[in-house]
Amino acid sequence: MERSPPWRAKRNPWDAHTLSTSPGGATEFLRPYRQDNPLRAISASWLKLLKQAKDHKKPFNDDAWEAMQFFCGDPNFMWENSYARGERGYNKGIEAPPFRMQVNRVWEAVRLFAAVIHHRNPTRTVVARKYPSVEPMMLGIVPQQPQPMMGPQGPVIGPDGQPVMLPDQGMMAYQQMLQQQEFFLKKREVVSKLLEDYLNYTPVELNTKTHSRKVVEEAFIKGVGVWWHEMYAPEGSSVQMDGSFYDTF
Repeated sequence: MERSPPWRAKRNPWDAHTLSTSPGGATEFLRPYRQDNPLRAISASWLKLLKQAKDHKKPFNDDAWEAMQFFCGDPNFMWENSYARGERGYNKGIEAPPFRMQVNRVWEAVRLFAAVIHHRNPTRTVVARKYPSVEPMMLGIVPQQPQPMMGPQGPVIGPDGQPVMLPDQGMMAYQQMLQQQEFFLKKREVVSKLLEDYLNYTPVELNTKTHSRKVVEEAFIKGVGVWWHEMYAPEGSSVQMDGSFYDTF
């Protein structure tokens, strides 16, 4: 099932499409502002620019709509009077033939070419970075010859009858540093495994494969595809996940 962020179901009152279709046009949204409101001129300027942007985008929208009809529209839309005799129609005064056929080449092209570039849900691998080990000599630690531990009576003798040797302080510090590095590496490996599991869970939970397919197909048909990268919390949950979602252009 396709999941989309909840805000996508709400129409933005400043949307360019709404500006052109509202009864009062851009001025419809200026009514809450009094004539002496300092924001009225700024809002009017931006609304005018949005309206101009939508008018400028109209040829693209018309071409994109026509291409999408040959991809996933009515199989008979080419012969309908609303299109055939409309502004972009091809038949102004000839009766439609009794036998009608429509070849959806756009659908065929998408199935042939876009299928090989669809982004499947990848297997994401997170590997903890391992730092290179540095030899003691490179750190200025020179191994010392073992020295016997001296007591009041001379060298201290151990239970085995051998003199007790003093540890090399430099090498002890080096060994402790290696143990610390090993501990932090194990910790990073645990964090990497948790992050890897999370990164392989979210594409399935948020249906990234379907969203990616729609973005690729729309980019192939219209020349542009849109992703929205955002945090998304499923309905009834306070846990947010980072996802990528398709939106039409």
